[in-house]
Amino acid sequence: CPARRARPRALGPAVRAPAAAGEAAWCSGRRPLCAGGGAGKSGPKGVLPGAAGRARMDARMDAVLRELERQERRELDDPGSVPGRQKMMAITRDIGKMYNIMLRAAGARRVLEIGTSVGYSAIWFAEAVAAAAGGGGVTTIEAEEAKVARARANLERAGVGGIVDVVHGDALGALGRISGGPGAAGRFDFAFIDADKERSIEYFDAVLPLVRRGGLIGVDNVLRPERFAAHMKPLVRHAMECESVRAVVVPLDNGELVCTRL
Repeated sequence: CPARRARPRALGPAVRAPAAAGEAAWCSGRRPLCAGGGAGKSGPKGVLPGAAGRARMDARMDAVLRELERQERRELDDPGSVPGRQKMMAITRDIGKMYNIMLRAAGARRVLEIGTSVGYSAIWFAEAVAAAAGGGGVTTIEAEEAKVARARANLERAGVGGIVDVVHGDALGALGRISGGPGAAGRFDFAFIDADKERSIEYFDAVLPLVRRGGLIGVDNVLRPERFAAHMKPLVRHAMECESVRAVVVPLDNGELVCTRL
């Protein structure tokens, strides 16, 4: 903080230079930007408005996210309680928050997700794109019909059903249809891959031309669980060697591959 840096001892009478605008408020501990925002009104469909909105996530979104987190903890504590194809297998809260921050910082408006599951990650993405100027939307693809129904219900309860399009079908087939549409190249600001690991490289190559230059690609589970290593290590190597992206592995929770398109 500039006001707390050590200053050289003055040779003459001490004269305090005028503080830069806002310096005293930031360095005195009062931090006006961090003050509680009160119970302001949320935007349409429960989506927070942009910079003028409250600092906290909309209560409906947060309630659904926490409900799904409790559900996943139960599944992890008792793996046999839910059939494998019905398990959530969602990202963690910290991963959701990390991508939410990245999308907000980038001003992202258009998100593509491969692997909806029950909508947990899509809520984080939707909350971020709704804060962008002009608003935004999420297109998310899920192969399991039962999960599609659950995701749509969760997204509606979270108040973001109106800006998330859940596409039911095989991901590569859906991506092919998106790629064949008008204005497909560079259409998305961010693409997220969290589906069957066996086809991770195919998904990566399919979404790459759909992401604009300077846009982002994220992939979950590149470090853990170990059972995915046979598929995720080649993906990481593939991304690192790809001349169209700059890539890094973020060792947070299960490990994220984060790329920007060059």
